[in-house]
Amino acid sequence: MIEIIEKYSNTSYTSLNTRLDNLQAILKKDFAGKLNAHIRLYVFKDRLELGFDKSDGFGFKDFYIPEHRVFLLKKQICRTQPLIKAIAGKGHRNKIVLDLTAGFGLDAIQLALFGFSVICVEKNPLIYSMLRDLVARIGVLFMDVALRIRPILGDSKEFLDLVGHKVPVPEIVYLDPLFPGHEKRKTAQKKYMQIIRNVSVGDDQGEDISLIQRAMDRAKEKVVLKRPTRAEVLEINGKLPISQVHGRGHRFDVYVK
Repeated sequence: MIEIIEKYSNTSYTSLNTRLDNLQAILKKDFAGKLNAHIRLYVFKDRLELGFDKSDGFGFKDFYIPEHRVFLLKKQICRTQPLIKAIAGKGHRNKIVLDLTAGFGLDAIQLALFGFSVICVEKNPLIYSMLRDLVARIGVLFMDVALRIRPILGDSKEFLDLVGHKVPVPEIVYLDPLFPGHEKRKTAQKKYMQIIRNVSVGDDQGEDISLIQRAMDRAKEKVVLKRPTRAEVLEINGKLPISQVHGRGHRFDVYVK
């Protein structure tokens, strides 16, 4: 169940009324019926906030990612940062990155801060709504960064079919699937990752080898796959990663065409 709660007093605020209509259209009933939690989406004048409760007592209240967090991310951005190192390598920044598992968009924001144009595909309508809202709020502070991020609501496999036709061919495809087998480590996960797990439905969870294979077919230069540090190395379309960049608790496997 998804409950949209209006948290503003000026009912003549037409842009917010339009936002409410858009949210109702995005959060379709067939999606809401698959959720095993009571979702509350709070609509403020300047942002969306997310709250939810589950039957097992697990839940969150008033979650959102402040746009001011971009100031902190901007200070940390450099070529030696694991994500940037894996995506950029020693190449130029003016490239297109296709993020097929966008989530709330934190990785996309870092890539856009570095200078990449990022197409963010997210199939979960609830997470997509939060992603789009965050990009809009970032635009008030960093218009150039927001303009380099393009959120898309849709299935990643279906979107890949558009590459080369209605969508430009990306130099790099990035995938950050939900890591399998971590459901019991809630205290060790960041809050936004716990939320993504708990509002995901069906095949939103886990790695999809066929998706990674199709990404390899579509990328112009390389595919970067985020995996747990100790996970086995995957062979994709007969290829092993040419390099690995290690972060804290995870690594980035780099596959080249």
